[in-house]
Amino acid sequence: KDGISRQNEDPEFHDAVDQVAVGIAMVSFEGGFLNVNKKFCQIFGYSYKEMLELNYKEITYFEDVHLYSGNIEKLITGEENSFIGEKRYCSKSGVMIWGKITISLIRKNSGEPHYLLAVFEDISDRLKIETALSESQISYRNLVEQDKDGTALIQDDRGKCVNCATLKLAGYTIESW
Repeated sequence: KDGISRQNEDPEFHDAVDQVAVGIAMVSFEGGFLNVNKKFCQIFGYSYKEMLELNYKEITYFEDVHLYSGNIEKLITGEENSFIGEKRYCSKSGVMIWGKITISLIRKNSGEPHYLLAVFEDISDRLKIETALSESQISYRNLVEQDKDGTALIQDDRGKCVNCATLKLAGYTIESW
């Protein structure tokens, strides 16, 4: 109709969308799921039929439900084409899931807003690793700072990190180090 080839009319395209490693959902402006792929169902633990009976608010952690409502308005008004955010969700089994979500507005050929397209990635494992790394760095820093014998990290002939005991033993201040 508009001279653009429509790949999504190809059954192979639908199969590909159903097999990608991220969750994909078509969402109405009222928040209901119009269509979802297999990965989206797997992430949240619901069947396809169950997902289509839910609203995104029912799977979003209660404190995060309205987190990006302003961004949705900007999509509808055309101020933004898409946005990316991270927030918490709840699976069918009650497990909290951290998700990175990219939301885009899909418009009709006439230009009117049609529905929202959400691409969802479960980032729970990544955040667990980042939290563990951060806690490890804090523990290491506390250990070094409390070392009474003095500890310093020298890199490229420059002091990179030093604790108070080292400064005292060497007769330096943090500014002169």
